[in-house]
Amino acid sequence: MSRLLLIGPVCKDIIIQNNKKTYKTGGAIYYQSHILESFKQDYECIVTLSKKDINLLNNFPNTNKINIIYKLETLCFVNEYANNRNYRIQKSNMVKNPITIGDIKPILKNNKFDYVLLGPLIETDLPLKTIKFLKDKNLKICMGIQGYLRKLKNKKVILESPKYINELLDMIDILFLDETELKTILKYKNFKNEIDVLTLSQLGPPEIIITQASNGSKIYSKENNKIYNIPAFSAKTVVNPTGSGDTYMAAFICEKLNKKSMIDCGIFASMTCKEKIETEKNFNKTRACIKKRINKIN
Repeated sequence: MSRLLLIGPVCKDIIIQNNKKTYKTGGAIYYQSHILESFKQDYECIVTLSKKDINLLNNFPNTNKINIIYKLETLCFVNEYANNRNYRIQKSNMVKNPITIGDIKPILKNNKFDYVLLGPLIETDLPLKTIKFLKDKNLKICMGIQGYLRKLKNKKVILESPKYINELLDMIDILFLDETELKTILKYKNFKNEIDVLTLSQLGPPEIIITQASNGSKIYSKENNKIYNIPAFSAKTVVNPTGSGDTYMAAFICEKLNKKSMIDCGIFASMTCKEKIETEKNFNKTRACIKKRINKIN
């Protein structure tokens, strides 16, 4: 089985929904580790956080798979959701905790990985030179782009494309983003579906996955020269949408590592996402359970 390495910060999440405030462990790596552990995927994590917040790791599904890089302060995010679950207001302390080549060299020296799933929450989490180092190790680079687009303005998080975006995209093998992030990168006001996906593909990534919340997702494959439309599965009740994008990424990559087709990967990720947002608890469904849910619909 292919080995997967997750790299990114652990953060303190404050979630505000229906006038209720909840404090949680957060970060892409946190949500993704629950998916991979449930699906019995071979993986390992490299995370950053402050020593004083070490208790945040107790919520991970398997602390034996965590390599810690200690920093002075832990990243914090406030996610406030409106009645429309596709929209949120976000705030952050935007603390700078770069993961350097020196941080990850010892781990790569003693382990063999095939894919790396990067989970930056802000652009300083993973410097370009660190990604280039991973690329030079012949690792397949998979990443959600949102962290590199986040800027702080009037104490709120906004999206803005960095000047080095083309250099970054050229190193990514599998890119995940949503419609808003796509428009931010291409500087478009409206999403024109297939045209925009093809435009983005010319900047480097051979595989692009665009999530569209309740409208499903689109998957572009350069190898197949095709765009696949993946439906969304309606949740009975939206309990907690935070981490749904990270859930989609992990489930998609998990199926990718198991040699499934692009369509199968997308449908599997979409169903996993539905199951995740329907519960307040951490994800703990098996792969067989997700497959069963899909077969019922088909």
